[in-house]
Amino acid sequence: MSEQDGLLSSRANASYSATASPHSGAAEAATVTFNSVRYSLLIRRGPPCCFPPERKEILLGVSGVFQPGMNAVLGPTGSGKSSLLDVIAGRKNPQNLTGTILINGEPPPKNFKCVSGYVVQEDVVMGTLTVRENLLFSAALRLPASVSRYDRGRRVAELLDQLGLTGVADSRIGTQLTRGVSGGERRRTSIGMELIASPKVLFLDEPTTGLDASTANSVMRILRNISRRGTTIIFSIHQPRYEIFKTFDSLTLLSKGQIVYHGDSVTSLDYFQRLGYVCEMHNNPLDFYMDILSGDARPTEVDSAAVKVNFDHQDSVQGWLVATYQGSEVWRDVNARIAPVLEAFSNRQMRGYRPQSTANNPTYQTSFFRQLAVVSQRATKNLLRNPQTSIAQLVLNVLFSVLVGLIYLQIPADTISGVQNRVGVFFFTTMNMVFGNMGALELFLHERTIFVHESVSGYYRVSVYFLAKVFCDLIPMRLVPLMLYSPISYFMIGLNPRLDKFFVYFLNLLLVSMAGSSLAFFLSATVSVFAIATIFLALSFVFMMVFAGLLVNVSTMGEWLSWAKYLSIFRYSMNALSINEMKDLQFCNETANICFDLGNKYLSDQGIPYENEIDLWINEIALGGFIFGFLVLAYVQLRRSGKFR
Repeated sequence: MSEQDGLLSSRANASYSATASPHSGAAEAATVTFNSVRYSLLIRRGPPCCFPPERKEILLGVSGVFQPGMNAVLGPTGSGKSSLLDVIAGRKNPQNLTGTILINGEPPPKNFKCVSGYVVQEDVVMGTLTVRENLLFSAALRLPASVSRYDRGRRVAELLDQLGLTGVADSRIGTQLTRGVSGGERRRTSIGMELIASPKVLFLDEPTTGLDASTANSVMRILRNISRRGTTIIFSIHQPRYEIFKTFDSLTLLSKGQIVYHGDSVTSLDYFQRLGYVCEMHNNPLDFYMDILSGDARPTEVDSAAVKVNFDHQDSVQGWLVATYQGSEVWRDVNARIAPVLEAFSNRQMRGYRPQSTANNPTYQTSFFRQLAVVSQRATKNLLRNPQTSIAQLVLNVLFSVLVGLIYLQIPADTISGVQNRVGVFFFTTMNMVFGNMGALELFLHERTIFVHESVSGYYRVSVYFLAKVFCDLIPMRLVPLMLYSPISYFMIGLNPRLDKFFVYFLNLLLVSMAGSSLAFFLSATVSVFAIATIFLALSFVFMMVFAGLLVNVSTMGEWLSWAKYLSIFRYSMNALSINEMKDLQFCNETANICFDLGNKYLSDQGIPYENEIDLWINEIALGGFIFGFLVLAYVQLRRSGKFR
């Protein structure tokens, strides 16, 4: 115990309240005050018809102060560490939140996400980009538009040096298929993306998770150096090594949503020693605290009967620790710092005070078009640097077009097989265009974590990400393969050689492919599990295929079910292709030298309107309506996904 005391005593003069004193005059310094913060969620434990929602309390009236420096939040799993960070950072739904949160004595501004940084537990960096490109992406969106390209590059170079990433600056992060930088370098890149804007407050959710002891210590030393420049760093952490504990300025211990200790890290051992908990020599204090919170450590100098605590029952121990803290000198010191801030804020409110206008501090640092250009550029790079998907799709489309062309090579317009083969071509091609878009499910699923983080952090508008994915991923990955598939299949099969007929064929395949991929995009934005999304998409396509008009004559269906044909993108595609090719087409019996108007007869038998020119385009308009509807639904789901964590 004496060895640890000796190591800690060298920092004893850096008390919690004085931690920020060297930075108190720094323009970027920020003090976070929170009082009586309660956060809860409605949890359903079964179907809504049978189980009413239950409210689960996550944070139970916590109060405290985070000043410039290293502010650690520690606690067992489920204690509310991440929730406390999210609440202070404005990443939780305010409808489930009560209490007061102040930044330098005022409510957080609407653009707080622009002046703060948040590093989530997962490394949310684009794997196809290099370390430098990821930082430049953040700089292009998070620095004001007035900052020149040269200054942005210089800021990135400074961060690369500060984070020790200069040696790997031009190395790609790495994906599941390609090797990249190490885990520690990925984590430092994530931190760098948030440091680009020189945030007043930096939040980190378990920054050492998944790192080895040496790398974790290196990351925490970098953060400590950053905090010494006046940044308020608030982070949750899970059982770090002792060397990391020595970097803390303040320590907050949480247990089941309540604070057990909130104060100077160097006096925390003395506090618990006064409660009867003695940390043995060479024992990591943070491991010791976790043992206390879990009930595994027992006080050696406390009479359990006198304090009326059952130390064999964790809830009893937790209640005693909370009550003891709320009656301690440590709590009175925290409350003494909170009270004047709340009183000053309350007095300003009574005098009709209104928070300073954020008109000059917009929610986003850059304009809509600037964001669209930057995000589109990244989407294009990501597409080009993932050749496995794009090249495979091109090759498969060429092979499939040749296969279809060989099967139906120069089909004749005879009375025996002419109609059947043409309808088979249309169905086969439509099915390929639709089911070939199953891969579009990955359009958002693989980037969900990145999108949610960047959207909540104020990198860009949801509409910007949506449009970038549509114009730089969704459309190109359908249009380019189709430009190869259509001419090969069309002219090998021997369909009507008129140019306008080929144009309708190409347009129809593009629209039905876009409709299928738009539905996949909507499902990928709605369902977070790939397997479930695949099942929903496959079932939707099969349902539509049944009502295409080939497997079942929809004109013979009962009225109670015939409405389903209007929901089938297969049907509209088949109708348009049939009208385009079969209208007024003569089928001849070469033996008898007789021709029949079988094209129009087939259309009539199937109940497909074809007499007027508009009949063809109604089907194309309907496909366009499906595309528009699915994309609107996808956008709505993206907005819901990117609002809160």
